[in-house]
Amino acid sequence: MALLALPAVEKARTSIAQAMQSVPPHRPRPLPAVLRRFALLRRAAPPSHGADIASVQKAFPAWGQPPNWTVDEVVRDVSLAIGVISERLSDSQGLKQDARNAAFGSQVDL
Repeated sequence: MALLALPAVEKARTSIAQAMQSVPPHRPRPLPAVLRRFALLRRAAPPSHGADIASVQKAFPAWGQPPNWTVDEVVRDVSLAIGVISERLSDSQGLKQDARNAAFGSQVDL
């Protein structure tokens, strides 16, 4: 334990503590607009299932109204949301490979 009380060790501890105090706190990236819109969706009241139609229409007015949904708009927004979620998960797991540029091999893990 005498080694830990040496002046050089104490100086290093102090320097590290000061450096840690000068590092700004980590702030998460803001949630992309498409995910904020999905966050507005509410569950349908029983006995219905899935999302509440009124919340879907409020969050995504371009999707139209049931039963005549604008499928192209729905596919674009859902695809974008899945892409953003995938990117955020890749970033949080420290994956370095850019999935958008990765070539698919003969087997794709779905």
